[in-house]
Order: sequence, then C-alpha cells, then structure tokens
Amino acid sequence: MTTMRCSLCKKKDATIHYTEVVDNALQKIHLCEACASEKGINIELPFSFSDIMSALTQGLQALQAGGEQAPATPTLSCPLCGLTLAQLVKQGRLGCQQCYTVFDRALRDIVRSVQKTPQHVGKHPAGTHSGQAAPLRIAELELALAKAVAEERYEDCAPLRDELRRLKTGAEAAP
Repeated sequence: MTTMRCSLCKKKDATIHYTEVVDNALQKIHLCEACASEKGINIELPFSFSDIMSALTQGLQALQAGGEQAPATPTLSCPLCGLTLAQLVKQGRLGCQQCYTVFDRALRDIVRSVQKTPQHVGKHPAGTHSGQAAPLRIAELELALAKAVAEERYEDCAPLRDELRRLKTGAEAAP
C-alpha cells in the first residue's frame, strides 16, 4: 500500500485528508499533522472514536429492539431509496439524502446519546465567523429577559438588556 505525501510540504506522509467544494469543484487536500496545524486545522477530538462507535452501536441496537430511544415502527422505510429501519440497523449507514428526514427521530436520539444535544455548542474551526451563534444567543437572552420581567426580577433585566443590545448591534455590523 502506498502512502500519500503532504500536499504542502511534500516531505511527510499525509495523515489528514481534507475535502472541500470550491466553485462547484471538489478539491482534496492531503496534509501531514504539522502542515494541518500551521493551517489552523484542529486535529484533536474532544471525544474518542470508540465512544462514538459504542454510542452508535447501542443506539442502533435500541432501534432494532424497539427500545424507548426511538419508538419507530419496524416497517419504516425511505420512499426514495427503499432503505428500511432493519437495514439501517444492520448496515449502520443511510441510503440517500431522504433517509435523514425519514429516520430523523432515530438519528437525533443516537446523536444525543453521543453529544447530549443535536445543536452544535462547542468549538468552531479557526477563521470561522464567531457571530454564527449570535442569533441563538439573542433568542435565549430575549426569553430570559421576558421571564425576568414577568417574575419582576428587574435587577436581572439590565445585564440581559445590555448583552442583547451588544449582540444585536454586532449582528447588524456583520456582513
């Protein structure tokens, strides 16, 4: 088996394989750990691969057993590709893009068992716009402010109001 060399330094073996779409063209980049680190690509995972596989296996087994995690009917199948729930459990992968919708509840339960929430709340890659989480935070603050007003906790309202203003003006200034 031949190993790939790093696309940048051309000296070390590539251990990180990065794929992106640029102008509707697929671009594959193969990097060594040093070059990936220089480019700001974080290769450290906050969880182990065995944890993910274990959680996925348990989730799929719960589906097969008809457990509480996903009370889906065993005859559930994708109208586009025909994949059934039993086949999903056996193969461990989806058949097409429509499967994400058909098996949505089951997949969300499996993801929750791995990371506790289906919404990303962790780190963002270097160089991404940090304001992407602003709309979610604004919504949370608006709810907290409304609750504080309803409960007449006016001392809590001012800091919430100030943070809301700061986020909203920052969101308006962003492109």
